[in-house]
Amino acid sequence: MQEVKDHYSVALQTSLTIHRDRRRFLRGTLRELCLLIKDQIGLLGPKILFVWMALSFSRDEVLWLLRHIDIWPVSSGKKAKHADEVIDKQLPELLHYILELRSLVQQHEGVIQRYYSQYVTGYDALVLTDIVQSVEKLDEKESVLLSDFCADLLRISNQTMDLRGLRLDWFRFQAYVSIGRSSFSLSSDRRLAVTMNTTVFHLKMIDLLDEMLRETSDLSIYWFV
Repeated sequence: MQEVKDHYSVALQTSLTIHRDRRRFLRGTLRELCLLIKDQIGLLGPKILFVWMALSFSRDEVLWLLRHIDIWPVSSGKKAKHADEVIDKQLPELLHYILELRSLVQQHEGVIQRYYSQYVTGYDALVLTDIVQSVEKLDEKESVLLSDFCADLLRISNQTMDLRGLRLDWFRFQAYVSIGRSSFSLSSDRRLAVTMNTTVFHLKMIDLLDEMLRETSDLSIYWFV
């Protein structure tokens, strides 16, 4: 119990400063990222992961502030100090950059889709084909599933807007090899697992951009839409 009290005391003393510094850093980072992308729209393709990271970190900080602003413990004689420490008058600026970055993704989703459709067919499909051909101990069903997955990757274009079936094939394969009678262990072939997971992420950049925006930066619970 004393250890919990100690951690509680440390959190009260340090968390406000930590989160305030994070929000300050994110404001500057998002501002620069927005300027960079508006100047070089093509960077949305190869740098989209940084966009998701920036949006996700910013969303988390906004949620932390809004959830704590009215419940932060304060003694009766420190209300004025509490207001200065907890209320962030620059929060609208952070929200502005979040919305601006979201808007850039929505306006130029075609750039992202074209980049990743070409990346999947020109790189992921070829690398996965080589990996699958070298994998041992696969039974017929598992081998056919992976081979068909690679073949389907080669036929993808930026006009292909529903890739759920491909992602489900990867989940089916994991289910097949997780049962006891399968002679293949996914943990023994890390390269296959990493490449498949990376490819699945790339597929999401083609047909699930709206879902990615929702996952990384949805603030509709507070009416920031």
